[in-house]
Amino acid sequence: QLAHFFISEVAQFFIDKGRFINWNGLIVILDRNKKYYYSHLLDQREQHMCDLIVDAAFQLKESVSVPNEIRKGTTFNRIFDVISLDFPELYFFDISKASYVYSGFSSKVNLGYRYTRVEIEKLNQIIRTHAKEVSELLRTERTKTGAEKIIHDYLMKSIKYPQSNTGKSEYHTIVGALVERMAVCEGYSRAFKFLCESNNLLCMTVSGTAISKIPELNGPHAWNIVKLANYGCFHVDTTWDSCFYHSGSSSHVYYNQSDADMLADHIWDRSKVPECKSQFGERIPCCKSLSELENVICTNVKANKLSFSVRVDHEFSSSKEAMEVTSKIVHRHFELKIKSYTVGYISERKQVEYTFMKY
Repeated sequence: QLAHFFISEVAQFFIDKGRFINWNGLIVILDRNKKYYYSHLLDQREQHMCDLIVDAAFQLKESVSVPNEIRKGTTFNRIFDVISLDFPELYFFDISKASYVYSGFSSKVNLGYRYTRVEIEKLNQIIRTHAKEVSELLRTERTKTGAEKIIHDYLMKSIKYPQSNTGKSEYHTIVGALVERMAVCEGYSRAFKFLCESNNLLCMTVSGTAISKIPELNGPHAWNIVKLANYGCFHVDTTWDSCFYHSGSSSHVYYNQSDADMLADHIWDRSKVPECKSQFGERIPCCKSLSELENVICTNVKANKLSFSVRVDHEFSSSKEAMEVTSKIVHRHFELKIKSYTVGYISERKQVEYTFMKY
C-alpha cells in the first residue's frame, strides 16, 4: 500500500526497497520495489494493477491477468499515464496496442510491443553501453550537483532536435535520445530521467505546455524535476538548453530553475509535482535600464566572466535588437578587448544570454 503525507523538508529520503522518497516535503512511502513517483495519484487497486502490467511488460509477456473490479477506460488511462511518465526503460511497451479482455472471474490485459524480442535485446545493449559511458564520466565526481550537470551536458551536446518527422515514435523515447541521437522533448526528458536514476539521482518527468513567441515552440512539452539533497527541487529542460547550445547560444538557461523562473514560458499542473522554491546557483541580475545593462557587461568582461545571463526591464523586439544594443556597448568600450560575442534573447523572460571572447 502507498501512503503520502507532508512533513518537514529535512526528512531524509532513501532510494531502496521499502524506501521513503522525499519530494520537497511530500513523502511517498513505497512498499514495492518500483521506481514510482506519479503512482501516488492512483488508488490502491490501480497501483496493484499497475504493478502487474509493469512486471509483465518487463518480462515481455503477451498478456497478464488482472482483477475484474475496474473502471475500464478511466483506470487504464490513469495507469498507462503513470507507466509512460515513470518508466522510460519501457520504451518498447506500446500502449496503443494494449487491450482489456473481460472473462468471468478473472480478466486480462493483452500487451503490445514496438519491437521484437531480438530487436529489444539489441537496443538494450546499445542503451546500456551509453549508460555505462555516462557512468564513467561520473566515476570521479563526488557531488550530486556535479553528477547532474554532467548528465545534463552529455545529453545537451549529444542529441539534436529533429527538423522534420517529429512524430517518429523513436524520437519520443530513450531510443531516439541514446541510440539515434535525435529526439523531441519526450525523448530528452525520458533520457535525462533514465540516466539520473541509473546514477542514483532522484528525477521525475513533468508533462505540460510550452509558451513562446516562436510558434513552433508552443504546445505540449516535457521536461524534468530533480531532487538534490540539501538544496531542494529544481526544473531542468534539457530540450531547450540543447536547442540553445546547437544554435551557438548559451546552454544552461533552463538548468536547475525555480517555479517562478519556469512559469515565464512553461505551464504545468503544480498539484502533481513538488514545489521548486528557488533557483540553484548564482542569481541572475536584473537591469532596470540600458545603462545598468552596460555596467553589468563591462564589470563581467573586465573580471573575465565571459558567459552570463542578464534580465532587463526593457523589452527588446527581437534578438537582433539586443545584438544591436550590445554592439554599441562593445564599440564604446575598446578597453574590454572583445574579439567576438553571441547574444541570445528570451522574450518571455526578458533575459539576455551573453558569451564573449577576448583578444
